[in-house]
Amino acid sequence: MNALVVGGASLIVTCGAMPLVRYCVVRWGWLDCPTGPLKPQSHAVPYGGGIAVAIGMGAVLLLSRLVLPDIPAVGALTVLLLGILDDVMEVHPRWRLAVGLLAGSTLFFMWPFGSSAWSSTVVAVACCAVLVSASMNAYNMTDGSDGLSGTVGLFAAGGLQVGWLLAGDTVLGSIAAASCGSIVGFLFFNWPPARVYLGDSGAYWMGFLLTALCVPALASWHAAVGVVCIMALLELELIASILRRTHGHQGLMGGDRRHIYDVLQVCMGLSATRVDVLYGVIGLVSSGIGVLVWRGAPAMIGVGWLAVLCILVVLLYRRSQTGRMAAI
Repeated sequence: MNALVVGGASLIVTCGAMPLVRYCVVRWGWLDCPTGPLKPQSHAVPYGGGIAVAIGMGAVLLLSRLVLPDIPAVGALTVLLLGILDDVMEVHPRWRLAVGLLAGSTLFFMWPFGSSAWSSTVVAVACCAVLVSASMNAYNMTDGSDGLSGTVGLFAAGGLQVGWLLAGDTVLGSIAAASCGSIVGFLFFNWPPARVYLGDSGAYWMGFLLTALCVPALASWHAAVGVVCIMALLELELIASILRRTHGHQGLMGGDRRHIYDVLQVCMGLSATRVDVLYGVIGLVSSGIGVLVWRGAPAMIGVGWLAVLCILVVLLYRRSQTGRMAAI
């Protein structure tokens, strides 16, 4: 089936499923309520957006017979169920980490290199597990501002779609297209002011699938640099959070309101909508550069772009620190 048709069908199914899912989760009380600084929204917002996204993608991909290999598909369903459970009753971080790593290890079956020796197999499994766990947590971090998780996911999935279609892989390209369609359907309900949140279920699901679309591309240096550029916004958020919490002697498993988008909103005075637009522009440029490098452009272009993004993030946090000191 044509990738454009797959994406359009996924969008329609997601939009159709979203009101029903939203009605159910409200009846069941799955709500994100304003309770302290980590949840600054003015009113309760239902979870469940991720469930509708999974329904939209899953239904279309099954009907079109474009699915992941069996074992990675089990991994995707595992993280989806983990996320639903985490939305309903908070799962202990250690269990989340363990299940995420276990599910991520299933992507070994999409690893592009043959591994005859047991040592190389262990390394490949470990790499897949860590990549999935990192992506799940990074994507979950972007669900703290209206419209942001959808914006970041849309341009990442869009870049992967273009990359795989240009590489001639219509299956992975169509899976990425289904991701794009479902994310657009979700954005209709999550654009500021949000009427539904993605929730842990959607964040874990999308983090897993984006990683699944990246892993087979790691066979070449150009493709690896390319997918790193395409996933740059998620990577920056994760790295910034780790460094920030380590420097501040905070636990890595906890939360805070010092994410990049929080700094943009508080210190720069940008609204959630303007932050979404800014992330969209950066995501478009990152994905464009990533696809060019993937298809053979000099890898240093991608490395240079990543360096520019890192410098901008450092300058942003320095400015925020200066502003806080001046306020004191």
